[in-house]
Amino acid sequence: MDIKNFKRWVVQGLVVIMGFGSFFPKIAMTNSLVLTSSSSTQESFYVQVNVPVLRIRSGPSTQSEIVRRAVKGMVFKVKVAKESENEVWYEILQPSRLRYPERVKGKWFIAGKYNGEWLTKEIKERKITVFPDTKPEDKWIKVKISTQTLQAFEKDRVVFETKVSTGLLTRKGYSTPIGSFRIFKKELSVYMQGPLPGDDDWFDLPGVPFVMYFTSRGDTFHGTYWHSSFGRPYSHGCVNLSIKDSEWLYWWAPLGTKVVIEK
Repeated sequence: MDIKNFKRWVVQGLVVIMGFGSFFPKIAMTNSLVLTSSSSTQESFYVQVNVPVLRIRSGPSTQSEIVRRAVKGMVFKVKVAKESENEVWYEILQPSRLRYPERVKGKWFIAGKYNGEWLTKEIKERKITVFPDTKPEDKWIKVKISTQTLQAFEKDRVVFETKVSTGLLTRKGYSTPIGSFRIFKKELSVYMQGPLPGDDDWFDLPGVPFVMYFTSRGDTFHGTYWHSSFGRPYSHGCVNLSIKDSEWLYWWAPLGTKVVIEK
């Protein structure tokens, strides 16, 4: 898709340019993995929005001002703000470092449970391996840009295949890098913002789920809630997957998983 034809999505007064990729300055390639806590009784943990739209409010009450809207599949780090038999309110814990922190005005809250109905689900750590004889080092991922496909392998056996969206080829600096890489960092939730240095594409995307970094400039695999154009280039360099596919890949691929990206 040509960058000029990007659709704009208006969310409670917030205009989001749909389609992005490499969002961060160079980061140290240290092996790190962000996991959930084992229970919501912990100080903080991660939840996923489980309804089509969930209002983000300025306080833990339906009387509080609506500041944003979350959509199904978004993931947030939270802590319990208020709890009763029929209601549970969470405070969203913002990252300590944001590219544009001035965009976040005050605290954000969501109802995890309301009128006895759960609107979010807590994320639990999982481990996925298809063949019992597979070792962590046997797993690798191949992305083919010409077909916009991703395959996951255990040794030489394809265990998963899906359509993806890689970087736009029509704009300088947006292409997904070709070569061999390793997954060196995993985060359950990332707040992605732009424009990036040297670019003018404005975006503001909290709660991006199931993020796995494979380059020092910030290229990742991640879930995508703002478009469903998988099978054609769409991003600033990242590999966009559906939320369902990104979740599977996140729990299947350990740190150090080899990534091969071909033309």
